[in-house]
Amino acid sequence: MSLLTRTTTRPRPLICRLVPAAVLAFLVVVSSGCNVVVLLGYLIHGPPTIEPDFHKKTKLWLSEKGKTTAIVCYAPKALKWDNEAVDAEVAKVVALRFNEHKIRVFDPDRVEAWIDKNPNYDKVTEVAAAFKLDYVVHIDIKDYSLFAAQSSDLYQGRCDAVINVFKMNEEKTDGELIYTTEVRSRFPSRSEKSVYEISQEDFKNMYLAALSDEIGKKFYESYSGDDIGNAALQ
Repeated sequence: MSLLTRTTTRPRPLICRLVPAAVLAFLVVVSSGCNVVVLLGYLIHGPPTIEPDFHKKTKLWLSEKGKTTAIVCYAPKALKWDNEAVDAEVAKVVALRFNEHKIRVFDPDRVEAWIDKNPNYDKVTEVAAAFKLDYVVHIDIKDYSLFAAQSSDLYQGRCDAVINVFKMNEEKTDGELIYTTEVRSRFPSRSEKSVYEISQEDFKNMYLAALSDEIGKKFYESYSGDDIGNAALQ
């Protein structure tokens, strides 16, 4: 191949490829009557973020450098008849979701092992004290099911829970309650899924992923429209 051929087929600079796309987006927005300032903000800064409820109310971030959080999940025995490991499963998926968003979480297996050895502990802050942690996120599950109400052949993940966050003192010997919120989760939020279309294990994994993000958004920034996929399964 000649030098001329190589030169004439060289890819255009990135800016040359991005500008036409930006211009096209600009024309589409203008023609639809949208605010030009909004479009420019999207192009420069990306979509707007939503401040998490935890930060709104406490002015704190669990993702602060050097801080470690324990996740303790509790489910009553009545719920565990049909969902034996729901407490451990929820704790682990929330831990994974937190870690994805730079929130350092203490190993949930070690937390579970400590609780098994100390079943009569009085306060969840004892878990953090045992491992010298900074925060405890306690998820108290009140109701949980993978099925739509009054149905055994339609899936709809349902979870009602109370979340309490405790901040440990400087000595890591005890903590105080600094945040409380409730979760009322439905997935899909406006429909159900037939049991003949998807296996229970696959649906459970989908729901746990959705639930962990729903809980997680109370603690890390998210974007407008992030939950659109929760409305219905395609």
